[in-house]
Amino acid sequence: NSFPPLHGPKRPLVGIPGSPPDLQALPSGCPFRPRCAHVMDACAEVHPALGPTSLGLPGVGEPGRSVACLLHEGQGELPAELRV
Repeated sequence: NSFPPLHGPKRPLVGIPGSPPDLQALPSGCPFRPRCAHVMDACAEVHPALGPTSLGLPGVGEPGRSVACLLHEGQGELPAELRV
């Protein structure tokens, strides 16, 4: 919701709350967890690896796109808005 649509009707943009992480003092675990609406306890301990968006689920993922998120590693229920 933070990117404008390339096609179809215009819609209001929704900003991501908080500030980007300080690259000189990244938080433990996932560096985006302070700003994430889907944060889990594991996000404080595990820095997710960059990998494919797919998970092998039908209709989930796009070729050539990557994500670094524990939800995309199967560690939680993947919300519909994150199925890219």
